[in-house]
Amino acid sequence: MEEKKPAKTRAKKVKVAPPVPEVIPDTPADNELVTLNEKELLKRLTEKVSHFDAEMILEAAMITAGVARKTDECFKKKEARNICLALIKRGGPAFAVGAKVYREIVG
Repeated sequence: MEEKKPAKTRAKKVKVAPPVPEVIPDTPADNELVTLNEKELLKRLTEKVSHFDAEMILEAAMITAGVARKTDECFKKKEARNICLALIKRGGPAFAVGAKVYREIVG
C-alpha cells in the first residue's frame, strides 16, 4: 500500500482589529478639584525613594497620564486618578504611593 503524504498547509492570515481603548465618559465629579497637588505627591514619593528618583517617577507618571506640570495648583479628580494609576503600573515604591493616594481620592 502506498502511504499518503500529508498535504502542505499554510496558516491563513487572520485580520485582527486593533484594540479599542475603553473610553469612560466624564462625569461632573471628574472635574472637581481634589486636595492634591504635585508637591504633595512629590513629598510622599520622597518618603520612599530619593528626591531625584521621586521627581523622575512623578514626571514619568504625569506624562503617561497626560497631565501638565502644575506645581501649586490642585489636580482635578480625573487627573489625580490617572496619575495614581500610572504610579501603580510602575510598581515598587511608586505602587505603594499610588495605591494609597488612589484609595484616599476615589474611596
